[in-house]
Amino acid sequence: MRKLLLASGPWSVCLALACSAGSAGRDGAGSGAASSVGATGSHQGGSLSINMGGGPSIGGQITSSCDDPKQTKVTGTVFSPAGNLPLYNVVVYVPVAGETQPPIAEGASCDKCSGSQARGVAVALTDEAGNFTLEGVPEGDNVPLVIQVGKWRREVMIPHVAACTTTALDDHELTRLPRNQAEGHLPKIAMVTGHSDALECLLRKLGIDDAEFTLDGEPGRVNMFYGCASKSGVFGANKFTPELGGGAFPNAVTSLYANPAKLGSYDMLVLSCEGHGCDDQKTPENGATLKGYADAGGRILFDHMHFRWFVKAIDAWEQIGEFDTGDDFPPDTSFTVETSFPKGAAFSKWLVNVGASKTAGAVGHRQSPKISQGRQRSDGAALGHRYRRDSVHECQHASRNGRHARKPVRSLHSHRLARRR
Repeated sequence: MRKLLLASGPWSVCLALACSAGSAGRDGAGSGAASSVGATGSHQGGSLSINMGGGPSIGGQITSSCDDPKQTKVTGTVFSPAGNLPLYNVVVYVPVAGETQPPIAEGASCDKCSGSQARGVAVALTDEAGNFTLEGVPEGDNVPLVIQVGKWRREVMIPHVAACTTTALDDHELTRLPRNQAEGHLPKIAMVTGHSDALECLLRKLGIDDAEFTLDGEPGRVNMFYGCASKSGVFGANKFTPELGGGAFPNAVTSLYANPAKLGSYDMLVLSCEGHGCDDQKTPENGATLKGYADAGGRILFDHMHFRWFVKAIDAWEQIGEFDTGDDFPPDTSFTVETSFPKGAAFSKWLVNVGASKTAGAVGHRQSPKISQGRQRSDGAALGHRYRRDSVHECQHASRNGRHARKPVRSLHSHRLARRR
């Protein structure tokens, strides 16, 4: 006997992409499991809002072979674009058949739920291990599935969903975020290089395709800029190698920090450490640009010596913590993860689940080799192993005694904001 699942919605999934502090908070960290025909019943930090009644009609019915349509389930784990890092608090849903997904705002934006609506017939959030469970999933072949967190979104097809049982999605390639624009939507990122760090390597390690690394104005989703020089006058990578066209990166100061409109066109600003304070850049005017960008919903990743923005140019941010420019923390220093609020507790669990922490509520620090600019050419060009689009090589992350390490290293310095146990 076939059952009809009558929908009073469909469920309205609000994908809050930024900073609505007034959204409903989740009672706890959540399990990622679905309730009430796939709609997650508990919400976390404004990331997911579901209207379970009073909405427009689906305009159709979901056919089920089960006495209880919720018996048809789909489980899986959402990963980073590389397919190896489980992700927490990602929205996973089966969209309403025939509906196009709503557009994602480009540039800095504090999107409210009223402006970013997507509709699904089964909805879930991933838990601290990246796992999700969808209930009430339509049965059959080629069932669409949308995976979204912030401004990352990918839509895939589940080959087959069996009725009245659980279909486990074990293929990491199916449930990861997009690596390129052909696979889905990626945020637009301004990547600023530095003499003493290479966070462009982090983006590649996360799985973003090399073809997405381009100059400003070109179609890639990661646009390259260069920061200030070291005290000895050496820059980080500031142009592509000849085999990649040799294009020179724009200067971040004139192109971004002094240009609010240009900076505001990006969803995220990633800053690599230049090895010193670069205080001539930390003017009140440039600080106002960065603060205005963040206030508008832009995301900024400050790395290491970029704390100088707080103490030199952005007074409102200086109070977020105490900054020390002394020696590095000694090896085996332990730091506390703040778990007194739901997202902090969830973050602590996630760190353990992905192997970044051995003890819940704590992060250990092991002193690493000195971060270097890798195999940087003397003329400032980015070598092929860093940017070559057909490369299978990893970035060079560290240098000790002239030898370059292929394994990533982590370094936590006293300049960074941390709470010591």
